[in-house]
Formats: sequence, structure tokens, C-alpha cells
Amino acid sequence: MTANDTSPLFLYMIDRGGALGERTLEGAIRRAEERALNVVVTTTAPGHADALLDPNLRGVAGTLFNEAVVRRLRRARYPAINFSNQSGPVAGVGNFLCDDRAVGRLAAEYLARIGYRHFLGIGPEGLAYSRERMEAFRDELRAAGREVRVFFHDFPSRQGRRSALDTVAQFDALLRPVLSELPLDCAIFCANDWLAGIVQRVLVWHFQEREHTTAVLGVDDEQRNWWYLGPHAGLSSVRPAFHAMGAAALDWLVEHAGDGAACRGLLRRFPPERVAERASTAGGVCADPMTARMMRWAWTEIRAGRRVRVSDLAAKHRMSRRTAERFFERHAGRSAGDYLQWLRLDLAKHLLRTTRLSVGEISERCGFAKQDVLSNLFRKSLGMTPREFRAAGAAGEDGGAADF
Repeated sequence: MTANDTSPLFLYMIDRGGALGERTLEGAIRRAEERALNVVVTTTAPGHADALLDPNLRGVAGTLFNEAVVRRLRRARYPAINFSNQSGPVAGVGNFLCDDRAVGRLAAEYLARIGYRHFLGIGPEGLAYSRERMEAFRDELRAAGREVRVFFHDFPSRQGRRSALDTVAQFDALLRPVLSELPLDCAIFCANDWLAGIVQRVLVWHFQEREHTTAVLGVDDEQRNWWYLGPHAGLSSVRPAFHAMGAAALDWLVEHAGDGAACRGLLRRFPPERVAERASTAGGVCADPMTARMMRWAWTEIRAGRRVRVSDLAAKHRMSRRTAERFFERHAGRSAGDYLQWLRLDLAKHLLRTTRLSVGEISERCGFAKQDVLSNLFRKSLGMTPREFRAAGAAGEDGGAADF
């Protein structure tokens, strides 16, 4: 596409979009840069809908919650694409949506794979994305013969007049009876990261014995600083393909620029990228609160590139080395030393899959004294060298981003 006097304008409408709005916009801008398109990608809010009258406007995409904006877009001369699945696909415009059933299935597969046997799903009632994620989560686990409970509720809205602290207090009252009934080693899947953060906060306030034994998994990979939730463990989260959705939408809008009828009835769904693993699900399944606390602390330290010995683990938790060893042997089924070695190996595998660091750099990052130690451990545990392990998978496209 070329422009004469001005570049064609592609507008993003961001309406309470959070990670969805921000990352689809980033994906569109990156794609425009990659293709060296002579276009302008800009953003506005539904409250400034007069921008939809710009004569240079050739297409619109965004988190289209606003009914007045959607009505105007249905009559527009240019195409419009919606990314939000609050109420299902929006009629009269195109829809590029996260495959929310695939999100639920991935959450179930991940939590079952890391060893959990007890499961709870929590989601807002009446929202299409929440229903689809929770139903797929439940169905995947039941098909595998696992017991799972799903809790839906019309949770208080963040957009109401209540203060943030009042909203957290209401969630606390709703969730406390549900969480009190769980086995200590339970995995909780929440329909979004904000709700998962609330669950973590309730655990810290009222169920400290469950804080580290319970896995908490969210969706969207927002990792925002919700100050009113206070500090808690890094949240593991299913990462939807928001960047890919934004890039694909820009490609489609450029190809169909100015053709308002072309998008009507268009529906594409994008499977999630992966689970961004952090401390809230890490370290292994353990029903003993103290051992689970030590396991997650060690995971966090090693993922941050710090060297951890059994003596460090014991000192941090105010016990002797022998006491720490007894905790691990009794509740984790292995010695503390073996557990730390497993964490280092797990980090090495993660870095080989997701970065382009050399094997030597990875060995140093994981706390191995020599590269040969890492190579021998790979041969013993996996029957292949680190380079063979990397060749069997695919290095991350981001060149080194990690989830710690």
C-alpha cells in the first residue's frame, strides 16, 4: 500500500483493554515496521469517537466494548476488527479472538503435568471468555479422570464506585469459604490475572499454611502492580497470543483497507503461546507448608541466577542443614541437594528452549561449577547433550526473555 499526500490511518480503540489492548497494539505496530508499511497506527479511546470520521481512516481494530462505537463501526465505509471476547464475537464487525477453550485446556494440561491432583477453577459469571476457559479446564481434567470443581460468581466490578480495597474485601468474603475446603496441595486456575492476584492475597491473609502448597495460575500475563493486593509470589500465567492477533489484524486491514463489508462475519481464533511459569506454581507439588516454602524460595533464587546450597536453604529458614534434609526426604521424596540439582537442570532446560545463550553461559547462570558438569547431568538424566536438547526444540524468538 502506498500513500499520496498522507499515509492511510489505522486506528486502535482501547477501552479498558489491559494486556489485551496494549499487546495487540504492540503487535500491529511491530508488523507495520517489519513490512515497512506507509501507514500510521495510532490509538484513541471510545470517548473520542469523533476520530472515526477522519477521512484518512482505512480500518479500525481494538477492544470494542462500547456499544455506541460498535454501532457506528457497523455502518462505516472501512473494516473494523474486535479483539474482546467479553460477550462472545461482536456482530457486524470482524473478530480476531483468543481461543479461550484452548487457554483452559493448556491450563489443565500444565497443572496436571507438574503433578497436581486436586483442582479448582474460579471465574466471573456471565462473561464468555470466563465460561469458555473454565468449561475447557473442567472438561480436560475430567476426561483424564481427575476431579475438578469450578466456582463461578458475579464478582464485584472493578469499574463500579467501590474503592479497590472494598472490592478486595468483598472478594475475600466470597472466596474464603471456598478456599477453606481445599486440600493443601491444590491447583487453582483463575480466568484472569487480576482474579488470580486476589486469590493469592486471600491465601496470604487467611491461609498461610496454603500460601506455598497451593498453585495459582492466571491468564493474560499482565503482571501489573496492583498496589492494593500487596506483595505476593510471582504469578504464573497463560500467555495468550495477543501480539500475533494484533499483527494479523493489521495485515488483514491493510489487505482490505476501505472495504467495510469485508469484515462482517469474519471470525478467527488464536491459541495461547505458552504458560509463563513463575513462583506461584513452581518448585514441585508438596502438601507440607514448610517444605513447600523452601521449595519455592529455592526455585525463585535459582531462577534469578543466584547460587543456592543446602546450607543457604537451611539458614534462610532458620534450621540446621540436617533438619532441612529431613523435611525434604519426608515430604519431597528426595534429598535437599538432589532437589537443588533438579532445579538447576530445570532452569538449564528452560534457558536452552527460550534463549540463545551459549551452553557455557547457561552453565554459569545455573550455578554449575563447570560446563562439563551440566553436560554430564544432561547425559545422565536425558540421554543427550545440552546442544542436542536445544536442537530437538526451538529457541525462543525473543532472544532471551525469561519469566522470572
